Amino acid sequence: MYHQLDKIIIEEAPVVPLFYDELTRFFIIKSFWFNKEFNEFSNTKERKIELKINVEPYNPSWKNQFEFECKIVSELLINYQPIIEHIGSTSIENCAAKPIIDILIGFRSEKDLNSIVSIMTQHQYVYYKLYDEEMPFRRFFVKYKNPISQTVFTTDEEKKFVFIGKIYVHIHCTIHKNDFWNRHVAFRNYLQNHEDDKIRYSNLKLELSKQEWKDGNEYNDAKNELIKEIEQKALNSYLSK
Repeated sequence: MYHQLDKIIIEEAPVVPLFYDELTRFFIIKSFWFNKEFNEFSNTKERKIELKINVEPYNPSWKNQFEFECKIVSELLINYQPIIEHIGSTSIENCAAKPIIDILIGFRSEKDLNSIVSIMTQHQYVYYKLYDEEMPFRRFFVKYKNPISQTVFTTDEEKKFVFIGKIYVHIHCTIHKNDFWNRHVAFRNYLQNHEDDKIRYSNLKLELSKQEWKDGNEYNDAKNELIKEIEQKALNSYLSK
């Protein structure tokens, strides 16, 4: 069981390394089901974990998966008139990616961000509140494919429900047109229209996926130089329009 949890926390961690967000890191120990007591019980720190990142060649079905989820969330949040975008590598045709659909949802105010939480959590979207402190401008949700619900007792009286399964959707809710929004859309738009950089980025991820990593941060650091280079060109192009 603990090996399975390790794999989910690291490989499918509830934070996508979204290119340029210095604050977006894999907070393994702070994961919402791994509090101090559970960490000590599972001896996570003492065991060596070898990680391989699952990166796949572009799959046209990713677009269909986005459209399916987009329809669901647009109906759930219709009163807020959200702007919904497909972002991340699965949104870029012929780009290799982890098979997790990233969805960016834009709202008019922070008040809207807070009020949507109860709506989303009532419809199979798991809210990761722990990231609000690091990224207060975002509300982050994930959706699992065929989740298994388990109960973890953290004290004699307190219990938490844990979803174990394959994450296949990340949802990033933020204020429309803020810096977070612009960076994600700019990166996607640039790679959609610049074949050479798209090939470089895609090939790098495929090569790195063949290696083993001690954690997700090490994998992200290996991509960082190219990501920063592309990001700057993407922002320059996006903001000049």
